[in-house]
Amino acid sequence: MAKWVEMSDAFSGKAGKNAVGLLLATGICLFTGKPAQGLDISVPIGGDIQSAVDQVSASGGGTVNLATGTYVLNSSLRIKSKVTLNGSGNQATVLQATGGFTAIQQASEQLDNVAIQNLSIIGKRVSWAQGIVISSGSSYHENVRISNVNVSECGAGVHVKRANNVTISNCNFSGNGTSVPADLKFAHNLYIRACNTVKVSDVVLNGSPSGNGLNISYCKDVTVVRCEAKNNFFRGMRAADTDGFTVQNCVLSGNGDVGLIANSEITATKNINFMACLALNNRGGGIQGVSGVTGSVTDCVASGNEVFQFNLPDAVKKSQNQTTVSLAARVLLKDAPNGKGNIYAPFRFQGPTGIFSATGRAIPPLLTNGANL
Repeated sequence: MAKWVEMSDAFSGKAGKNAVGLLLATGICLFTGKPAQGLDISVPIGGDIQSAVDQVSASGGGTVNLATGTYVLNSSLRIKSKVTLNGSGNQATVLQATGGFTAIQQASEQLDNVAIQNLSIIGKRVSWAQGIVISSGSSYHENVRISNVNVSECGAGVHVKRANNVTISNCNFSGNGTSVPADLKFAHNLYIRACNTVKVSDVVLNGSPSGNGLNISYCKDVTVVRCEAKNNFFRGMRAADTDGFTVQNCVLSGNGDVGLIANSEITATKNINFMACLALNNRGGGIQGVSGVTGSVTDCVASGNEVFQFNLPDAVKKSQNQTTVSLAARVLLKDAPNGKGNIYAPFRFQGPTGIFSATGRAIPPLLTNGANL
């Protein structure tokens, strides 16, 4: 009777001293514990991306590589399990949608190990013709990664629903949404719903004409770091009915309502951790948690917001928060070891030697913990 034998066990003697000879003599398969190397297919400009995705997925997984230039999409591209869609850079490879459809969406329920990276998507700003949608109705997708991707001018930006282990990094999802009345407050730059273990880092979420920079609902364990949400029609960042919402070193400014809010649709968001964030000049308010929200807000600055700076229930612990913009440097020092060394500036501010700007850019060493620039 044939049986599987780990290769490491066979060659180490754990499977018996004659295991290697027996395996070679009988033709029993060796299982290394690692998947076979994936199939790579390169698609030229004008080539059939969908055919390449289908072929790679059918082979067991791999990478579809896209060239420098613009690919015209006349229908939705259907992403499949174990496929990495890889461009030549977010300024080099462009997917241009020609009509009222989502540029990239899931091919089926319960996808696993899907990655989209190093490309840009430009839409037609048609209602609900989105940039990327990875959604499931009942079962969950597993391991969804979007990195170094720009999405702009779509009816809504990026939507991930019912997925475990979602990573979104080094992206720019800006200017997505429409002026259609039914879309107002609902079509966002980034919308994550009913997902577990989510990390969003170094993402720009600006200028939605209809919704939030980031909208989260019914999730568990969401972390947002070094992101910015500016000048959105509605809110900067919002999480409802979520357990575990960490926002660190982010900037929320010029939004039409509240900059950063934890609220509810049915049940208030629990276990927030807002740290070293800046909320400036938002037309509704700075940083808010509705009744029932729990967690902590630490080392944040809220200033110039029209209705309030901080509006938090007693159940939220508050520490070292400020309403003076000049203390922004103190906030930035939070991640510097012993208050010294290079740290990351999540927003623009004027220093004595110039302006330091943009998410993820290192600023010069600071001298003492709590010092102002």
